[in-house]
Amino acid sequence: MRKILLSLLAAVLLGYAAIWAVPPLHLLVAESVLTSRHHGLAWLVATPAQQKAWSAEWAQTPDLKVVTPVDSAALRRDAALGISLHAVSGSHYEGWVLLVHNPNMLRVALTKQLGKVGEQTSTFGAEAGAIAAINGGGFSDPEGEGTGGLPTGVTVVRGHAMTFPDDGSDYTIGFDGSGRLLVGKWTLPQVRALGITEAVSFKPLLVVGGRPQITQGDGGWGLAGRTAIGQRSDGTVIFAVIDGRQPASLGATLRQVQDLMLAEGAATAVNLDGGSSTALWYRGKLVNHPCCSPNGQRYIPTAWLVVPPAGR
Repeated sequence: MRKILLSLLAAVLLGYAAIWAVPPLHLLVAESVLTSRHHGLAWLVATPAQQKAWSAEWAQTPDLKVVTPVDSAALRRDAALGISLHAVSGSHYEGWVLLVHNPNMLRVALTKQLGKVGEQTSTFGAEAGAIAAINGGGFSDPEGEGTGGLPTGVTVVRGHAMTFPDDGSDYTIGFDGSGRLLVGKWTLPQVRALGITEAVSFKPLLVVGGRPQITQGDGGWGLAGRTAIGQRSDGTVIFAVIDGRQPASLGATLRQVQDLMLAEGAATAVNLDGGSSTALWYRGKLVNHPCCSPNGQRYIPTAWLVVPPAGR
């Protein structure tokens, strides 16, 4: 038994040394830890100076204003269509893409115990009688132990706009009454003037005008579970949900999510909250495999719902 334990310890130490010895691997692992709810363990893979530099870099996001150029004629033609789900995979991830052909079927769900505790994605979906539910925007999560009760940035629920503390780097991600996906850093008066009816907040932007925003490197956030939202020019909304931090699916980089959204035809795409928050509930069942939460799904403040047109 002692020999086995010593062998395991030696393997762990060799693996740890290898992470530090290979710069690209070290960077990938460090970024994955620093952007997770377990960022308190970052001292194992990054120096204090590296942590400070990377955190400062992540807080810098361009002040872009994006309105998806939706073809209104195509939107009217496809309004009667429903939604579809298909599996996707990459070199080290497994996931799903949900297509919603009618963007007017989308709405944001907000926890009933705002400021106290969130709800699970499946609960949001089941209580609303939705067809599907996908985790939404960011939230206050001190030391990775947040209760999911307090969103960050701007949240809009059926036209009611609210703002919550954030660091100024997040984008408002929402839809207007015409079914267009709008992304930008807006004040509440601007959100109301734009006619945004449903919105959450997160970052970064991945696709603008059908062009990738990450053109060098992998996006700087390492590997993790990911959730992203996008829209095609015909109005179709694209949700990508990717499992992470588990043997069958290590997760995706931001660039891989961006490339997936481009492959799906996105004119606009933006990253949503991910990691252990990533969840996709569809027609009464949890489709993906959320990771690293003792409750199976994290408690979160907001979710995107796909509701039948009559329930809008």
